[in-house]
Amino acid sequence: MTLNFGALKPVVIEVDSTLPLASGMSSSSALVVSVALALADHNDLWNNPSWSENILDRVDMAAYLATIENGLGFKALPGARGVGTFGGSQDHAAMLNCHSGQLGIFRFAPTVAEGAVSLPDGWTFVIAVSGVLAEKTGAALQAYNNASLQVRRLAELWSSKSGGSANTLAEVLAEEGAREKMLLWAQQDPLLLARLNAYLVEMEQAIPSAVEALRNGDVEGFGQAAQVSHENADANLGNQVAETNALQRLARELGAVGSSGFGAGFGGSVWALVRTDEAEAFAANWLRAYLEEFPEHSERASTLLTEPAESAHRV
Repeated sequence: MTLNFGALKPVVIEVDSTLPLASGMSSSSALVVSVALALADHNDLWNNPSWSENILDRVDMAAYLATIENGLGFKALPGARGVGTFGGSQDHAAMLNCHSGQLGIFRFAPTVAEGAVSLPDGWTFVIAVSGVLAEKTGAALQAYNNASLQVRRLAELWSSKSGGSANTLAEVLAEEGAREKMLLWAQQDPLLLARLNAYLVEMEQAIPSAVEALRNGDVEGFGQAAQVSHENADANLGNQVAETNALQRLARELGAVGSSGFGAGFGGSVWALVRTDEAEAFAANWLRAYLEEFPEHSERASTLLTEPAESAHRV
């Protein structure tokens, strides 16, 4: 931030959290968002010309804060080293733009808020932490970054074959006839084909179906869309592990209306949507059933209950 906004006033920041370590719940992005908000307040960055000219709202702020992690620049604000992860701004967008009782709808690259849908009353998300650390260092970092690199390769494939200049997969697929051509060209590389299919299933099936279902108050339909999303992540992204697949399966067997792994994967957590008055009992039964299959994770596995809440703010 000093690169973009000049020297900052010294400050002591104490950080505390109840989130389990490396649980796939975006704690690193939450740290970036919370520290950035504190620094912006402490230094009145809201009135810094470089800030006000480039960061027009909280959607912009989410995209900017993502560059602190991935090292890219944002508008006229140059990037730096980052932390080595090729992630986007999804987590930051949710943290800075969510609303109580609602699930936000965003489009990325560039980040655009497209509205929100309400979670019907009487339903609660139960989160199960698998105990498999969703770390982003060493071999795990390579696996995490590979999903992003494959998307970049797909855009490069389009450019080399068609002579086009699209920078993102969304821009590529917006071209007339691009979907069919990309499916044909990607067949030469199984990894590229799987990554392309992962994108298409999520964008053309899972997400639209989930949004439509919630707009109609159809939690069963939402659960079916979540099933498609989880199976897609497992089969095409390859970012699910035996433990997260087991948690997702057990959640449905125990009566959850919907369940899916979330986040970057390769460990981490799984959500289940259940009736609020049954949530605590469900959480206990879910964890018990999971540990019967994976007793080696008894020290790290846990559950928590949560609902869509307000965005990050000063307490």
